[in-house]
Amino acid sequence: MFDGIKINYEINDFELWKKTVNIEFYTPIDLQTGEVKERIRNFGGNVISSITHKGNFQTYCISVKETRKNILKNKKTVSYFAEISGSLHKNYFEGNNYLPFKWDNLQTELSNLENKLNLSNENLQIVNLEIGVNIQTPFEVTPFLRRNLISYKGQSFNEYWPDNRGFVLGKFCKLSQYSVKIYDKGKQNNTPENIMRFELRFTKMAILKKRGIENLNSLKCFHTSNSLLSLLLNAWDNVLIFDSVINLKDKRIKPKHRRLLDKGNNPRYWEEMKEKNKREFNYKRNQFKHLVKIYGNDLHNQIKEMIKTEWENLTNNCTNLPSVNTENVYEFTVSQYPKRVQIYSLDKG
Repeated sequence: MFDGIKINYEINDFELWKKTVNIEFYTPIDLQTGEVKERIRNFGGNVISSITHKGNFQTYCISVKETRKNILKNKKTVSYFAEISGSLHKNYFEGNNYLPFKWDNLQTELSNLENKLNLSNENLQIVNLEIGVNIQTPFEVTPFLRRNLISYKGQSFNEYWPDNRGFVLGKFCKLSQYSVKIYDKGKQNNTPENIMRFELRFTKMAILKKRGIENLNSLKCFHTSNSLLSLLLNAWDNVLIFDSVINLKDKRIKPKHRRLLDKGNNPRYWEEMKEKNKREFNYKRNQFKHLVKIYGNDLHNQIKEMIKTEWENLTNNCTNLPSVNTENVYEFTVSQYPKRVQIYSLDKG
């Protein structure tokens, strides 16, 4: 369900919070002068200096920006703005994120963050979030991606940079508010199973906010979290694939169908058509998907059903218990973020 995450929050008393959670932070030092490295800016006589403190909690990275303001030489203020980033899925399993991460596992991990860091989830604003599923496929994932993956909404996929083994993990398509990621999770983790990861990585929160996802506490609401399945399914509907079992020399394929299947297997064909005539692009794309279905093995619908089934497996039989709050949770955070719930389609963004 949920994987990578980045959260922002403001801390009232940084020194007290450090002692309470027992996290060691490192502050950058200038090796020549021995002074703390800080950034100093001057805005109309107001001097603003900032220092970044870095630390780790389990597998998460925490960065705290300390900002000091000298306003008109009379007032001095200091604020601490923290950012926590990592993987909910990976932290729960202490380093891997290919095992099933179910709804109840998510709730345990949210409680882990809230209670171990002495923070209130309703004050932890989400700024990046990944949602997706790992599906076991009857085919090898990497060859499938190389031969069949064409485009997303008419935009070509990019390949990941090769890892230290020279292996290209998969492909992604970056848009203004989110990225679509499809890659070989089995090869990434050296497992014998064919595991394909289909994921949306939201780098801007507008779409998710309209679904009621704003702070960490909103991930406790089963209805709100479960509604995100429609975003995944909608995204997969916009992924265009070919089927390598189709033989374009097969005489049973009509000539006009053969031409579209041949041209449509090239991502540039869709990019150029969408740029010239969006209406024709939509018509031809739907026609292409239909031809791939009738002349191939209906892979697109098969994978869509796998995505849906896996999501449902992760959310079935959930207890939906609230996270445990203890009396010694201090009010270290400030700012409240109201919820708004509204249906939103990825077709609009």
